[in-house]
Amino acid sequence: MIQKLIVSLAIMLAVFSTPAQTPQVPKAPGTPGTATKTIPCGDAKRIASNLYGEYGEITMWVGSDVTDNTIVYYMSSNSKTGSWTMVIQFNSDIACIVATGFNATLLGKSI
Repeated sequence: MIQKLIVSLAIMLAVFSTPAQTPQVPKAPGTPGTATKTIPCGDAKRIASNLYGEYGEITMWVGSDVTDNTIVYYMSSNSKTGSWTMVIQFNSDIACIVATGFNATLLGKSI
């Protein structure tokens, strides 16, 4: 089941995304070098629709960037499968899938 979901996510990312510029991740203090990761980006509405329609994920958390309120982060998850997806949305048109995984657990109440 998990392998099927991973394959499905990979196919969705390949079909519905376009490569974004590789962001530079700030290095941790005392750590040499920087880490980079290419993240898939695409139409924000299509990504949200696929997370709900294909994977049954519901948005569980949303927050605005402290430096730019047009940038929004959100986390969606499926309580039955435990799958989760973190998305960064730059405006109403463009969103990027930052990370996906399993074993999502809601730890506390709303802030």
